[in-house]
Amino acid sequence: MKKGFTLVELIVSVTIIAVVSSALLLGWNPARDIFNLRHAAFQVANDLRRTQQLSLSTHEFDCLPLPSEAYTGFGLYLETSSPTGYKVFENCSSDNRIWNSGEEVETLSFTDGIEIQSLEKTGSLVNSLSVLFVPPDPDTYINEEASGQEVEITLTNGSSTAVIKINNSGRIEVE
Repeated sequence: MKKGFTLVELIVSVTIIAVVSSALLLGWNPARDIFNLRHAAFQVANDLRRTQQLSLSTHEFDCLPLPSEAYTGFGLYLETSSPTGYKVFENCSSDNRIWNSGEEVETLSFTDGIEIQSLEKTGSLVNSLSVLFVPPDPDTYINEEASGQEVEITLTNGSSTAVIKINNSGRIEVE
């Protein structure tokens, strides 16, 4: 009796390995795209929490001259006309509680293929969104409004979506 593999057994084994390998490789791209989308959503939520913490911390404000303390805080600015990124900003204006040109501390970009699909504030679509946290509580201002607002930031990779929600009480969640 001979020990070893027959040619048929060898061909069947190689075919099974090839089929399983190709299935894994072909199925990898959609999984990676969904991972990148979820990662981007959690990054936005994390940056919202970071701006909340900056407003609570003893971080020194860079505004010169320093406006009234009631207006100085940190926030995030997003807009649908620039859907591939967003800005972390420090509010240096005593006139409002929204992002103004020149206030950005940092400009962040999404991974390739991820962009803002929509910004919805309490049931209506908006083109831009400023979420500002003002110390010492921190109070949360959504497009200058201090109460009764909830925002949904919807990100897309073209085939799937992820939603980040924030309200005036400062609750941030990813769906």
